Amino acid sequence: MQNETKNETEITTNNRRRRTVVSKTYRGFELGTEEAYDAKLLDAEIDVLNSSLQNHSKVLVKRFDIHLPQDTPQEQCKEKLSDVTGEIVRNFNRSRTRGVEKPRPALDPKYMMTVERNESKQPHAHAIITFNGNAVQKGYYPTQEIKDIVERKLGNAALIHECRNGEFLLHRGNEKDMAEVIRATSYIAKVRTKENNQGREMMRSQLKRKKG
Repeated sequence: MQNETKNETEITTNNRRRRTVVSKTYRGFELGTEEAYDAKLLDAEIDVLNSSLQNHSKVLVKRFDIHLPQDTPQEQCKEKLSDVTGEIVRNFNRSRTRGVEKPRPALDPKYMMTVERNESKQPHAHAIITFNGNAVQKGYYPTQEIKDIVERKLGNAALIHECRNGEFLLHRGNEKDMAEVIRATSYIAKVRTKENNQGREMMRSQLKRKKG
């Protein structure tokens, strides 16, 4: 896709530069609505999806909202979410041979999330997580595993919400698949939901490309 945006501006919030895109499209992809988006967050999301597709001809994408316990101090948000995502990566990077009827291969998870704090003072994160779609094409198994991880790490599986219409299967080279995911998940980069950088934080997997 070509890198094409209709209108870009820069704003300063809490002494931090933010490149803001006001457009219905970004890098050739249609966004959910025409309003202000954080370009750094859009880039991170697209990069995670592209990296997954470089490694796998099919990629399962799931989106979740992860809530932290009420009144979690701001300075602990990133640490707690890093604990959850770290366990997700470790869990799905292991192949399973014991206790399952059929061996489960490693699923090569990657994630991107933004952290926000709403008026109820309960911080939460919007997340997309990708998996090797050649190994798993339906989200039931990874969803149940992720709920178990949240239960262990945060004390309550109900803190993670599976988003409605939040499951996609991407095929390498199919631009319609990619466009559907970007359009459905671009809301996580909206600037208006991140006023004054309240709880605003971007986290994503380290991306490594396959050689050859």
